[in-house]
Amino acid sequence: MDLYHIPLKAVANQRVHCQIEGQELEITLHTRLDNRLYISLKCNKQPIVYNRICQNLTPLIDVDYLPIKGVLFFRDSQGNQDPDYKELGKRYRLYWGG
Repeated sequence: MDLYHIPLKAVANQRVHCQIEGQELEITLHTRLDNRLYISLKCNKQPIVYNRICQNLTPLIDVDYLPIKGVLFFRDSQGNQDPDYKELGKRYRLYWGG
């Protein structure tokens, strides 16, 4: 499996565009009042997930019938905590595996 690191900034809310394995991804991250991080994802302009909570090493796409290839997940490089926007791109990284 090839792994791709998707660069993120340490900001509370952001939108990232990237192309991986011929798929155009639009990733939107929001931090809510509970300080939890949520993700919305479009692939080739088609909605895949909306407002899914981000947890360490938990696949953000967990069904096979969606029109997208691969798996998207966060990884805590220093333990087993769920991602916090203050350390995105450093301690917490977003990966795509296909």
